[in-house]
Amino acid sequence: MADVSGLAGRPYSLRCFSSPLMGESFIEDFTDNALRYRHATRYLGGYWDASWFIPFSDPRLVGSSPFRQRALRQATEYLIREWFENRLFYRVKESAGGSLTWQGIIWRMELTYDGSKTVKDMEEVYNRIKVVYTDLNGAKGETSWYDNLHSQARYGVRELIIPMDNVSAAQAETRAQTELTQLAQPAETAVSFTQSDAEDEIYREGLEVRAAGDIFTANNRYVGSVSADGATGNLSAFVQAIVENDCQFLSVGNIQTNAVQVRRSYKTPTRAWDALLDLVEIGDSQFRPWTIYSHGGARVRYELANNAPRYEWRGRKAGLVDLIGGGSPWAVLPGVIRDKTRRSTPAVPGAFLQKSNDAWVAEIEMASGSTQPIPKPFRHDDDALLEAYRMNQQWLEEGA
Repeated sequence: MADVSGLAGRPYSLRCFSSPLMGESFIEDFTDNALRYRHATRYLGGYWDASWFIPFSDPRLVGSSPFRQRALRQATEYLIREWFENRLFYRVKESAGGSLTWQGIIWRMELTYDGSKTVKDMEEVYNRIKVVYTDLNGAKGETSWYDNLHSQARYGVRELIIPMDNVSAAQAETRAQTELTQLAQPAETAVSFTQSDAEDEIYREGLEVRAAGDIFTANNRYVGSVSADGATGNLSAFVQAIVENDCQFLSVGNIQTNAVQVRRSYKTPTRAWDALLDLVEIGDSQFRPWTIYSHGGARVRYELANNAPRYEWRGRKAGLVDLIGGGSPWAVLPGVIRDKTRRSTPAVPGAFLQKSNDAWVAEIEMASGSTQPIPKPFRHDDDALLEAYRMNQQWLEEGA
């Protein structure tokens, strides 16, 4: 058994690549520029998010010559401006011990300089838009999709459906095209202006960056008619169809067969990741929990959750122990933790966990300066699984 309590210093590297649609060519290693780095990996979703801060001035050079500080600030300011202006939706990869331990896409950047704060955010970018509406007579209608191909070539397809009531077809079409013009490219949005003489300004002026795991891109698009064809079939087949047809930046990894029958249809527009989560919540005919996630390579895995303990918690002194034989705390993934500080008895009948001192971990977080990953447990609800399964069966019977 290997102790994953941590290594000193920075036992990881951070690299930036061009976006997935630009070939992911290597840009630079930015390990030394990134302060306060952290990443999170979730039981549902896999590589989830990461964040770091690039300061205009390196706090390690406080007390050095003014010339050296000025030269470094000029170089860092150029780097920050380059990031803020050009690197939204670029690929980032974290490695530790020679292995990939996290990857994602730059999703949001917040620039703080001389009292002003400006944001660029992928959440505000939509480059394929249509309007669904009711006209003045109460009849339902929808516009065609309106596309910005230049934006799609840079950021991929991000869809938005806008509802409107009591409008004409011309008004709906105008709204769709107007929104497309405003949303197709990321905007630099001012969010605050503050006067401050704080002594810690060196730590606050700079660029705050957030990267999202590849699974975030599953919500770029709605489930389309190819996946939601109205037929009834295996739940796992529906999962695979959504990944293949409606997730531009994801590919199919291991999709374990789940023979629960579901109808492949939605009454209202449903984004792909939301649909996948709904399907995972159904479980199976034995009321067991399933999981879906993406780690390296943006490949999606859908499989029965594993209730075998992956880790042991041995108290504050010994910490978290990896039963599989890992090593780097940066490589720790969510799973079941057995708490050795608690009395162990068999789990209650019908529970999925094996022992009373076992716990599901919804998320694992690791941060620079930490010697131990932070497990964040959640309570798995067997009754909720049963209810989700029964509701699916009811929908099938009712033809919903």
